[in-house]
Amino acid sequence: MTEKLVYVKPLEVKEDIMSRKWLKNYGSYNHMPEPWVKIDDGTFAEIARRGTPDYLEYRMILVDNKGEKEYIPSYIYWYNAGGLMVIFEFDDNDKSIMQFYLVGCIHEFDDTSDGKGGHLLTCRSCGYNDIVYDEDIAWGLGEING
Repeated sequence: MTEKLVYVKPLEVKEDIMSRKWLKNYGSYNHMPEPWVKIDDGTFAEIARRGTPDYLEYRMILVDNKGEKEYIPSYIYWYNAGGLMVIFEFDDNDKSIMQFYLVGCIHEFDDTSDGKGGHLLTCRSCGYNDIVYDEDIAWGLGEING
């Protein structure tokens, strides 16, 4: 499927992302959004395959590397239910290492079934809600945890 790329004003993107219940702090160009948790590459791939992100953002994150401040490149894939972040770090041999993070609430859903294959999922922590269908769950595109 081909999707149209459109230009969106940066302020509009920031306002849209900041309006989402699961994000406590948007951060800045040099700081990570909050909350976040480190994840492995398998979890990153599982979440990323569920759909196209709403926005892709590039940041230079300021980190403390063994007592020295440095900026490292990162990409945030903003989805409706949360963000995925990839940070490119370098080891002692200047070899690039990708680190993966989940940005936003770690959703734990209550499930309200409509009896016809639809499930209204509401996060106990942040109140985010989504609708998932039995077909999505069978294909591994939706998840009900609780």
